[in-house]
Amino acid sequence: MSVRSIDIILALKPKWAEMIYSGEKTVEVRRRIPYQYRTSGRTSLRVLVYETGKRGITGCFLSDGYRVIDPSDPDLSGTCIGPEEFEGYAAGSPTYGIVIEGVHRFASPYALADVGVRTAPQSFAILGDGVYDRLLEGESA
Repeated sequence: MSVRSIDIILALKPKWAEMIYSGEKTVEVRRRIPYQYRTSGRTSLRVLVYETGKRGITGCFLSDGYRVIDPSDPDLSGTCIGPEEFEGYAAGSPTYGIVIEGVHRFASPYALADVGVRTAPQSFAILGDGVYDRLLEGESA
């Protein structure tokens, strides 16, 4: 049985993107993740990184797993955030830690229009079929 992937674009502040590219940040904390990713044990996530501040789509990563982060006893290893920052972000709600693997930084940024997205996502947006693959093919050309 093949693994089905969900392709998304994820909005990140430049400081978090840099930590992902450097390998320092190995878990991305989110209050929301795609429903299909939460409910299917066979689904992987392919993520395009959109850096806020008009920097554009600067890279990508893969994720074959996530963990639920308990607000009452958070395991923040790999997240690059401390307990106080986490508490302010989570506000007592369950959050998810997306495990980051296979990081790739693009040679130059892509525009949102290159992936058929009109405005920057507030958190994430699910991409159409083939968008992720087209961008990576363009990188290797």
